[in-house]
Amino acid sequence: MKLPSRCIAGVLLQAMASVAATGQPSLGANLGGVSDWSRTHEFADVARHARRFGSPSAPWDENAVVDARGWPVGDAGVVLVCCQEPASGLGGTYRITFECATTPTISLVASSGTISNVRRDAATGRVSADLVVPDSGEQIMLAFRNTQGGIRGLSVIRPGAVAGQRFTSAFLSHNDRFATLRFMDWNLVNNSTVTSWSQRTTLDHASWRDGTGVPYEVCIDLCNALGTDMWVCIPARADDDFVRQLARLIRDRLDPSLRVHVEYSNEVWNWQFEQASWNHDLALREAAAGDAIAYDGATDANVLRWRRIAREAVRVGRLFVQEFGAGSMGTRVRPVLAGQIAWSRQFIESMRYVEAVHGRPRDLLFALAGAPYYNLGDLDARTDLTAVQVLDGLAASEEAIAQTTQYETLAALTAWHGLAPFMAYEGGPDTFGGNNMLAKAQAHRDARIRPLVSRAIRRWFSSGGGLYNHYASGADDWETPFGAWSLAERIQDVASPKILAMDDAARQPFPDVTLGASTMAEIDARLHVERPDDWASRPGPGLAATGDWFEYLLRVDRPGRHELRVRAAAYDAGAGLAVEVNGQPQGTLSLPPTGPWGNGNFVWSHDLPVILPAGQSVLRLRHLADWRTDIRALYLTCPADFNDDGGVDGGDVQVFFLAWQEGDERADVNADGGVDGGDLEAFFVRWQAGGC
Repeated sequence: MKLPSRCIAGVLLQAMASVAATGQPSLGANLGGVSDWSRTHEFADVARHARRFGSPSAPWDENAVVDARGWPVGDAGVVLVCCQEPASGLGGTYRITFECATTPTISLVASSGTISNVRRDAATGRVSADLVVPDSGEQIMLAFRNTQGGIRGLSVIRPGAVAGQRFTSAFLSHNDRFATLRFMDWNLVNNSTVTSWSQRTTLDHASWRDGTGVPYEVCIDLCNALGTDMWVCIPARADDDFVRQLARLIRDRLDPSLRVHVEYSNEVWNWQFEQASWNHDLALREAAAGDAIAYDGATDANVLRWRRIAREAVRVGRLFVQEFGAGSMGTRVRPVLAGQIAWSRQFIESMRYVEAVHGRPRDLLFALAGAPYYNLGDLDARTDLTAVQVLDGLAASEEAIAQTTQYETLAALTAWHGLAPFMAYEGGPDTFGGNNMLAKAQAHRDARIRPLVSRAIRRWFSSGGGLYNHYASGADDWETPFGAWSLAERIQDVASPKILAMDDAARQPFPDVTLGASTMAEIDARLHVERPDDWASRPGPGLAATGDWFEYLLRVDRPGRHELRVRAAAYDAGAGLAVEVNGQPQGTLSLPPTGPWGNGNFVWSHDLPVILPAGQSVLRLRHLADWRTDIRALYLTCPADFNDDGGVDGGDVQVFFLAWQEGDERADVNADGGVDGGDLEAFFVRWQAGGC
């Protein structure tokens, strides 16, 4: 039955009025490490980031004898806050409480202030006291003498905070701009030797700077308080029970509306961390013992260690999904495989291994992740840089990333395997190093770093990236050789240039994706995903053996049915190309023989229909001949000529609607696997444009 013309007109008017919602970029942050010298001032109770207990006269020696929870069993001293600048916000009256068998002597060590009102409640055994720190105070160190067995449960509550308050209001406000928080540093993942759940840091530990750092309960509570998703890094050596116990804790304590990203350790490829050499050695031993990381007989140590990282990412992800239950994969639980963004081979080898040994990557992993840092490179070897030169160097590094295939490789693997947009587990300006420290600090204070940081984030999104986790939120001293990673130098700073850059990126609409070849123009065949750096100086690529392939990252603005043709020189009578899009077969392009090899006779193939979804897609051309085939160009058209009369006009509307009413798969113009209302708008857009 033909749809009445008035209905067609109504549907078209409705389609014209429909406007796709513009998404907002997803910004997250890594939390900087917890320490007494940090200026982030995370906790209302400053005892939570204290050092280990030391002697009463020199608390910084950390030599006190302590119990299993880190509490001293005799007289002791403790460094609560250190190395702050004057007027850093320490001033005011603190409330000290702890358990003790007697009323001890409490004194300040190398610190400004006064202690008064020391008293002990005989019924509870709790001692309390007031500590007044002047506005110019820079550190707080306490000594406890005459304790008759030490102290327990020390709490030192900041001015203005109340008992039971966990986080400072300034810390919450600072991090409220982020959609996700990554707890790698908070949980002391780097160089961790933790294997069992019993080794984790619990709420009653003296300090949250040992074991697994800040208790997982506190990390979860922070996410709940802010309404942010959680990104947890699993210690490299953690056993299955540890992973399951952590998964259960997060499942039961995290707000059900929030998600958890699960990553195996941190930068297990990075030799500066112990987990890298540990993983490398174990990978070699396991491969020699017959582990499936050597399923194909691989002996390359790099390949084996990368595969082991991928195996462990799959393992911890599966355990989390099992504990969260059916339907949690990709919804509440988001396993992430992170790697070195500058070495694309790591991602390629890892995904081949996962697919060959464990199954479809999309069923096991949510996304791939890298760290798009930009730095000074060789420029930092100089010692006379100015702030302007530092900014110029960072800008040049950020710009250079766009000239590599780093983002393209991640986007291609993501599209091919049907994963979520690739993520940045870390990223931002990197000025680590002892040279030019003052110039670097001045550059981070300079207003010109704001557009630089914002531009880098937008480039990430326009390349097809998803969640971007800046490294790092919080506040710290920038005039050190260890880098100026934090967003501010003081937690009270609410408008530092890098904070404003975060807010700029968050407020702006999600940028159009620009990475990938346009489907409405001729594509240079040299622009395949794994092209060499000098691709522009080479002739068109050739496929030599049966099964060889080239992959092309496409940017599809108008999804649906396209027509593909290839300009090639085929030197074999049986030459052809199997065509796949995102892992799905599309058909075969047969190529007519063009004569002897090297004759330069290139001809266009016939057209092959292919279905392309919106966004980024990967087109793979797989060689079917025994002899070389050279390729010069690809061309994709996207017709709306539904009645095949050679033009795009009103007749195509009726033919489309007939197909749409009957559920004909050809009417699935938005390529989402079904024929529904969404296809109406998609058809109208391409029909109005006279093409796809």
